[in-house]
Amino acid sequence: MKESKIFVITHKKIFYKIKEDYVPVQVGNNSLDEKYLKDNTGDNISDKNSNYCELTALYWLWKNYELPDYVGICHYRRFFVKRPFYKLIDQKYINKQLENYDVILPYHFKTKSTVKDHFINSPSGRKEDIERLENLIKLKYSEYYQDYINVMSAKSSSYFNMMILSKELFNEYCEWLFDILFEYEKSTNLTGYTKQEARIYGFLSEFLLNVWLRHKGVKIKYCNVLKVDERPYINLLKKVKLFMKDIIRIFKR
Repeated sequence: MKESKIFVITHKKIFYKIKEDYVPVQVGNNSLDEKYLKDNTGDNISDKNSNYCELTALYWLWKNYELPDYVGICHYRRFFVKRPFYKLIDQKYINKQLENYDVILPYHFKTKSTVKDHFINSPSGRKEDIERLENLIKLKYSEYYQDYINVMSAKSSSYFNMMILSKELFNEYCEWLFDILFEYEKSTNLTGYTKQEARIYGFLSEFLLNVWLRHKGVKIKYCNVLKVDERPYINLLKKVKLFMKDIIRIFKR
C-alpha cells in the first residue's frame, strides 16, 4: 500500500480528533504546539500568510518536506469524510480511490450566478482582482485561458483548497500555482483592502486549482467535506445533512 499523509493546515490548536496519518501544519508565527510542523522554517513565505492563507503551508511542504506517495491537504475545521458514518478518510480509502482516479476533491458547491460573479459580489472579492488574473493568464499562460474561462463561467466549482493527489502532481501544481501568483503579486497593491479582501491569493488559488486540473484532464473523485464544530451534536446534525445530500445524488444519477 502506498503511503499517504493528510496535512491539516491550521492557525490554532486542532480540537477535532485526527488519525495518525494526519499531520498538523501551523501557518504564520503563532506558537501552538511543538509537535506541529511549522511553515516558517527553511525556504518559506510564512510572512505572507495574511494574504496567501493556507498556501504558505503548501509552499513550505513543496520546498522543504519529504512528501509521501499521496499528499492530502485539509484544514483544522474541514476534513474529507467517507460513508456510511462520515468518518475521516484514511490511507486505505485513499489507496483504493486513487487506483482509479488521479485526484480527490470536495464536491462542487453550486451558486446562482457564475463563479466569477459570485466572487465579485462576495465580501472576499473585487472585480479588478479577478479581471487582472484573467488578463495575466491570457497574456502569459495562454494555453490555460480557455480552461480559465470555462471554470469562471460555470455555476459550480470545488472550493476550500482541499485535495488529495500524488506527490508528482502536487509538486507540478505548486510550481505552476506559485509561478502565477508571484507574477500576479507584482502588479497588486492591497492598500485599502479589508482583512477579508486581503486574503486574495488564497481565494484566487481556489479557482486556479480547478483551472489546472481541467487543463490536465485528470480523473477526479469527488468527496464529502465535514466542517467540524466543537459541539458534538452539531457535528451529528451535519453528518445527517451530508447523508441527505448523498441520497439526493444517488437518485439523480
